[in-house]
Amino acid sequence: MKSTQHLALLFAVSVAGFCWHNAVNAQTSSTSSSQEKTAYSLTIDNDVFFQTDRYYTDGFQIEWKRTGGQLSGFEGDFLSSLCGYLGCASKDYVQAKSIIAQAAYTPRNILIAQAQPLDHPWGGHLYFERAYDFVTPNQLQQTRITGQIGLLGHYSLADRVQKAAHKAFGSNPPNGWDNQIGNNLGVLASLEKRYAFGDVSEAPGTRLRTAAYWNLTAGNVQTSAAVGFNFALGKSLPLIASNDPVRRSSLDLAGAACVFDWLQCSLFGGVEARAVAFNVFLDGNLGRNDPNVDKKPVVIESSLGGRLVFTGTRGTSNGPFYLQFKATHRTKEFNSPLPVYAHKWGSLTFGVDF
Repeated sequence: MKSTQHLALLFAVSVAGFCWHNAVNAQTSSTSSSQEKTAYSLTIDNDVFFQTDRYYTDGFQIEWKRTGGQLSGFEGDFLSSLCGYLGCASKDYVQAKSIIAQAAYTPRNILIAQAQPLDHPWGGHLYFERAYDFVTPNQLQQTRITGQIGLLGHYSLADRVQKAAHKAFGSNPPNGWDNQIGNNLGVLASLEKRYAFGDVSEAPGTRLRTAAYWNLTAGNVQTSAAVGFNFALGKSLPLIASNDPVRRSSLDLAGAACVFDWLQCSLFGGVEARAVAFNVFLDGNLGRNDPNVDKKPVVIESSLGGRLVFTGTRGTSNGPFYLQFKATHRTKEFNSPLPVYAHKWGSLTFGVDF
């Protein structure tokens, strides 16, 4: 018990330290650059959008990101050195984003209190994530460097959140959380390279943006390699297509109207093939006798979504508000004598852009 309390304390201190550092950087940058802007969003994930309650069943992400500033201090020195090995340049820094998030995983039947060794393990994850984006001056290549630290198991509080949510909405109670993967400190790091191709014209009007990418992730939460493709259809879009668009400047609302003068809309999606060497939510914690299943080595994930930007809500101190919905489909992740299904969930995002 003491060791898990220490893990919880370490996580809390780490998040507090990162948030403090981020706040100090924002204050320092604002005094030196009037061009720095901040955006915020809240995303709710749930498979209830597709009338299921299994596997990756629910989660949330609170995100804030800054653009227009400069990297400085230890953070700047470290990333500048790292870019020397990863093919990016500190002068191409565009934005940094921070995320506090939680995710919950369950088997297909959440009413069973006993262990279900042949189905998806119960698992919870509470984490802090920091990501840095670098975009070349021609806006055709993007590098994302991400670090993550969090808590796995009971101290993620995923069990309590799901129980409270089910009780509040009168849903069936999840009874098997005593069988979840064990408590642990989860860490990972990832590198992603994204390349624009096809229509890269900056002329006004509706454009179809496309991009290919690869991603490497390593850690005791997940170790994997992926390749993928994204598209985005709309007006005033970045040249590099992504489900999470990165802009070198504020959203250009001129000539971007969709149906109504006060609305901008876009459609986006993609496909990713991911080779998974380790997934703690399927394999259990390393070196532990955790619940686990026979994981499939490759999964395919596809997504499709839409984004509505309410252009009239832009103010002198904030960007426009937006609403976004994304549907994600993931192929079967493990083998079992029991029925195993592909899985779908929806992600609803409310936010304010740059």
